[in-house]
Amino acid sequence: MIRILISEIIWRRDRHLIDYFSAQQDVKFVLFDTPNQAIRILETDKNIDLILVAPEDIQYTKIDFLNFVRTSVRYCWIPIILLGRSMDADFIRYCFENGVNDILSEPVSENVFIARIFLAACSGRRRVLIVDDDETVLKVLKTCLEMERYIVFTASSADDVFKVFNMETIHAAIIDFMLKNTNGLQLLADIKKLSPLLPVIVITGHTGLCSKEKAIAAGADAYFAKPFNNSELVNALRRIFGLKSFYGQGHFMETVSTESVIE
Repeated sequence: MIRILISEIIWRRDRHLIDYFSAQQDVKFVLFDTPNQAIRILETDKNIDLILVAPEDIQYTKIDFLNFVRTSVRYCWIPIILLGRSMDADFIRYCFENGVNDILSEPVSENVFIARIFLAACSGRRRVLIVDDDETVLKVLKTCLEMERYIVFTASSADDVFKVFNMETIHAAIIDFMLKNTNGLQLLADIKKLSPLLPVIVITGHTGLCSKEKAIAAGADAYFAKPFNNSELVNALRRIFGLKSFYGQGHFMETVSTESVIE
């Protein structure tokens, strides 16, 4: 299901597009009537995939909503689409320069509307795979990363990992070194063969068997020794995505062993 935060202006003005979309796709619309309300919704609803705004939401308010979204480490990946009419060139330029991903100028056909929504949503929130055979670890890390607005998938075995890769687009993986019937570093190497540019973080409670040096030699982008601080893992993901986005390939090695719920 796609979950869209939508301006009430668009909800009232363009119901033919909304109704057609709802009839064709599995979608949930969450309405806001002011930028302040949109911000409150973003802060409480961790599953928003896309934001659909009207020109009035940007032009006639004192809240710089675009800047709020684009400067937030939690929300910056959420695509913003502007749907409106009679927009001048200066306003369009301002919107693109300040973080709007796409602009639809009305009238727009239903099929074009759906296609552009899907295109933006697919390039939006980062999708992270967590691999661990400890259900408690999976649950804790999944909750932690979902609070950061990542779309999270979990796997407890190598077979599950490749099932996920066959079905989903993954932007980063977090893998435990000690898996049942699987060597974590071999799994890391297999993942890198499948997707050489994919950032992979190795976590382990067995530093004697899996050192930082071994992890980086196998292609890890970051390394955490259990117990570790979940906030450090979150920060490592943020930095990895930033480095991958702007500087291309390169290793960011992180070794952390501090108090945490992950033990």
